[in-house]
Amino acid sequence: MTTRVLDSKGLKDKGVNYCSDHLRRLYEAGRFPKPFRFPGSRKKNWFEDEIDAYLAELRASQPQSAV
Repeated sequence: MTTRVLDSKGLKDKGVNYCSDHLRRLYEAGRFPKPFRFPGSRKKNWFEDEIDAYLAELRASQPQSAV
């Protein structure tokens, strides 16, 4: 199985619309997957499966509304 890599645009496409400062605060606090960089690159990247797991956990922690 191939794991996709997301950059900041990929995060926004997934619905993660946090600014870079907020993302940094979250991953430094251990509340968001930590980014990585490819050698020679300044761009931050995340593994898509880690972001999907974060979003699933976030959805599960939200109270269910009675409809």
